[in-house]
Amino acid sequence: MKKIIAMLLLACLVLSFAACGGDSGTTTTTAKTAKSSVATRDPGPIDTNPDDEQITDLYIVYGSAVIDGVKGDEWDNAVGVTLDKPVKDNAAADTVVTAYAMWDTNGLYFLFDIVDSTISQQAAPGDYNSDGIYLYISETMDYSATSMGSYTNGNYQMAFINDDLSMVPRNGDKDLIADEDYQLVFNQHEGGLTIEFHYMPKHVELKDGIQMFMDFQYNDCANGSRLGCIKWFDDEDGNGNMQDFGFVTLLKEGETAPVE
Repeated sequence: MKKIIAMLLLACLVLSFAACGGDSGTTTTTAKTAKSSVATRDPGPIDTNPDDEQITDLYIVYGSAVIDGVKGDEWDNAVGVTLDKPVKDNAAADTVVTAYAMWDTNGLYFLFDIVDSTISQQAAPGDYNSDGIYLYISETMDYSATSMGSYTNGNYQMAFINDDLSMVPRNGDKDLIADEDYQLVFNQHEGGLTIEFHYMPKHVELKDGIQMFMDFQYNDCANGSRLGCIKWFDDEDGNGNMQDFGFVTLLKEGETAPVE
């Protein structure tokens, strides 16, 4: 009798174990999270918050351009970004600006395709009261730049207006960029303006994986007065804090930007 009772108790324990989630032959698979192809920020030299990761806002492809004011085939693989943040609201409705960037071991290349029916360039050199591009670059991602007056250590504001009114740089390490260190060409045509620019960074050695801060701004003017201002990344008219600008990554030769 005791053997029978023991066998019955054992059978009950087996049945209870199966009912309570024992090995029933069912395999549970944990879903894998897809790894983003978008790079995250490497802390900059003055970055006090290295855990504050940020995805890349613009991938800069490897390539070279002839600086002639014409958007040639060499720009076909470059990613274009539209300046669509109105930080001063009266820009002409027909104004559309697209910025492109490339790099190679000889420097950074930029092209600005500007659709603007009236190009007005009547102010002083570098002044924002003329139609033109302001290019902001932080080669070293130096957060210490809190105003244009503190643009050092590879922080620049370039002013592209025309041959007589441009300032390269307008703010920054002015002694480091001589006339022979850059190329700048304007091509005003019916319906707008094309600007191409090339220079060699002074504080970093260009290679794939290098990361920088950048922003692009267009001042839309008439009769020597700024009517409107549009930017790519920062949505304020202040131009001091580099960490408010877009985060860019240089891609390998032959690599294309990931599709979002």
